[in-house]
Amino acid sequence: MNFKERVLKNFSYIIRFLIIAIFVFIAFRYLVRFQTDQFDGMKYHFSDTNQQEYLIKTNFSHLFLFNKNTQEQKLNLIFFLDQQDKNAMEYLQTLNNLQKDNHHLRVLAILSAPMEKSELKNFIQSHKINFLILLPKDKKNIAQDFISYFQNIEEYYKENSPTHGEKTSFVSPLLILYDKHGRLYQHYQGAIPEEMFVFDIQQIQGE
Repeated sequence: MNFKERVLKNFSYIIRFLIIAIFVFIAFRYLVRFQTDQFDGMKYHFSDTNQQEYLIKTNFSHLFLFNKNTQEQKLNLIFFLDQQDKNAMEYLQTLNNLQKDNHHLRVLAILSAPMEKSELKNFIQSHKINFLILLPKDKKNIAQDFISYFQNIEEYYKENSPTHGEKTSFVSPLLILYDKHGRLYQHYQGAIPEEMFVFDIQQIQGE
């Protein structure tokens, strides 16, 4: 086999490999889209400061984020942002650090109250926020829906435990961590040290 024939043969192998790789990629994206399209859960609509629209589909144990009909495979750390809540405002620097240091993580802040886009832009600039903040476009209260979900779980376990523990009140703010497949990993209430988030993110990456 001469040099030209070897080159042509190797080139044909490369073309075959590329065709197979493209086919696998398309099949994978179709499977992800099919699974999420069949997913039965609540739908919440949002927009960002650039007028881009987002859709969250969730049954709370799973969560999927869509933007321009695409789904990005990242960890999602959901944060409900209430400017009137001092505890929530103290989280901003921690969330900036987490977003800066973890490119496979999407920190997603959802406003709990309406805000003008110009006001939101000023808020982002003044706090040097580097993560995504979403404005609700519908009248659904996604924060309260999540709170009710976790409170119902806690009440169920307490009612079915031998000790029947006392009912606990919700402590703000609420953050929820989902893995890249949209599965609930952990939720957090109140003041949580940054190191705990870092540890949990590393644990998910290692699974």
